[in-house]
Amino acid sequence: MNDFAGRYRIVSELGSGGTGAVFLVEDKLEKRRCALKTLSHIEQAARFKREFYTLAQLDIPGVVRV
Repeated sequence: MNDFAGRYRIVSELGSGGTGAVFLVEDKLEKRRCALKTLSHIEQAARFKREFYTLAQLDIPGVVRV
């Protein structure tokens, strides 16, 4: 698997665990590297979405925005 969703080229796997795997990818549209997390179970999607929206609200100097 070198391509994901037609937009991301997978460079390497950064790690994996009980919820899924995280990959270093190149975003072909934005022309940058970023992290892409895949979930191992569909049931985790709702929880991940809640966590994402919570983290996206943070605005703290020195912390990367989601």
